[in-house]
Amino acid sequence: MISPSSSLVENKVPVAIVIFRRPELTKRVLAALSLTKPERLFVIADGPRPGRPDDIEAVSAARALFEDLDWKCEVTKIYSATNLGLRARVISGLDEVFRQVDSAIILEDDCLPSSSFFKFASELIDRYKDEPTVALVSANNFAPKKSRENTYYFSTHANIWGWATWRRTWLDFRKSKPVSDLTEREINQILDLVGGKRQRSAFAKLLRLYSSLDSWAVQFATFIYLNRLLSAVPSQNLVTNVGFGAASTHTKFESWADEIPLGEMKFPLTHPASLEPDSREMQRESIHKTLRWITFPIAHPIEAASRIYRYLRVRA
Repeated sequence: MISPSSSLVENKVPVAIVIFRRPELTKRVLAALSLTKPERLFVIADGPRPGRPDDIEAVSAARALFEDLDWKCEVTKIYSATNLGLRARVISGLDEVFRQVDSAIILEDDCLPSSSFFKFASELIDRYKDEPTVALVSANNFAPKKSRENTYYFSTHANIWGWATWRRTWLDFRKSKPVSDLTEREINQILDLVGGKRQRSAFAKLLRLYSSLDSWAVQFATFIYLNRLLSAVPSQNLVTNVGFGAASTHTKFESWADEIPLGEMKFPLTHPASLEPDSREMQRESIHKTLRWITFPIAHPIEAASRIYRYLRVRA
């Protein structure tokens, strides 16, 4: 739930939102943006898929939401007339964003942000703008913690359900080695940096299947790992994915392990003493995420069974 007090927060960091054909979800994310009133907004939109006449109306409805915003904002529309696919659309869209601005907060149409994410991201975008080892600011924390000495920590994981970055990071990523060209040594080096056996196994599978996946995020994650770059992770979870289900590209299963309620950050921020990944927090996050696969079905057996049934119907 978005805090009403967030209406007092103004966001001067440009925001880029990636949309497609889900106007109802897009409307929820846009409502969160309206509370912080970014001065610059980039809307990256893919075109309808061939042979899918229902896409035409849905794509138009999602785009129409940005025609008359209720706050003063410079809107740049990066729209494709044809369907590029998720990977090509996100990459080409962000290429254009970072041709125009030095930094941006990036959301997708199913990533509902907490009100304090914008202030958190803005502060760290300014603080680490000249620190090349810090590659991004994430909104994700899959194991939020109420009490912590610092209000964020550094991780080697690139969680991008709501994130912020700089032009320097994006340009370096665009020059990075493709997943298909990775050596066995580089793959092992990457997997050594993935905390938790389950997460390591899942990422290894993504690397194997990358050529058949319409995803840009796996390539971005390998870039972060190989270059031992850092992500700033908030102590509270500042984004929740509201797009699980049949209409999603990659999250068709309604994953209870990834459903983390929205939290709010406390200010002023307290900062880590050094630019080093916090291995204890990374391991704790991995353990908590694994445990939720077990604890949720025990606590909610009917709901878990319903989700599995819906997923199997989609796969069928």
